Amino acid sequence: SSQSPQTPSAAMALPRLARHCARARPFSTRQTQLWPETVGVGIHIKDEPGALHRILQIFKENSVNLTSLKNQMSPLPPHLHLFQIHFEGSWEGSGTMEVLRKLKPEVNKIFKLPEPTVPWFPRKVQDIDQFSRSTLDAGTDLESDHPGFNDPAYRERRTVICNNASSFSTGSLIPEVAYTPEENGTWTHVWDQLTALYPRRACREQLAGLKEMQEAGIYAR
Repeated sequence: SSQSPQTPSAAMALPRLARHCARARPFSTRQTQLWPETVGVGIHIKDEPGALHRILQIFKENSVNLTSLKNQMSPLPPHLHLFQIHFEGSWEGSGTMEVLRKLKPEVNKIFKLPEPTVPWFPRKVQDIDQFSRSTLDAGTDLESDHPGFNDPAYRERRTVICNNASSFSTGSLIPEVAYTPEENGTWTHVWDQLTALYPRRACREQLAGLKEMQEAGIYAR
């Protein structure tokens, strides 16, 4: 489109995806501190009846709550089973230390599991600004094969528009770019060419999204 109208509907439509993402909860309990801290151990249990029962009984007797239990075949001796147990607590906690002490004589091997890591992702609308700016920063420098690389006027104009975008924060009015008549003419031509192809070439989701943005006043010829 040639311009972005300053309408409440337009400002509300853009962060819709961000609001959807904000409903999600990350897996990492350490990162959010919404749930108790957890640690994990890997153990090779003895190959005998009741071995797993005795191990689980140790957690129960010490009032340590398990959060996950998984087992897999050992890569070496096939008769050994590797169990991965995660439970609430910290390595320095008295409950954890007592459980580890009692587990050692009951298993063939015990070791700490590495802490799981979860990549950062947005949990509230304002978080979108963080990766939006990093995306803009990654695109401000032109590669040498870009058509406008040796065009000083283009580079200056590009910097103005990028600065306009990077200064935007979620919740504020969407900044309006004062496009020149030449720029409006270029993008009007592009719009006419592309929209003529959409009915035959675009998928249903693309057409539905375009219609919604047009109705919100975001896209217009």
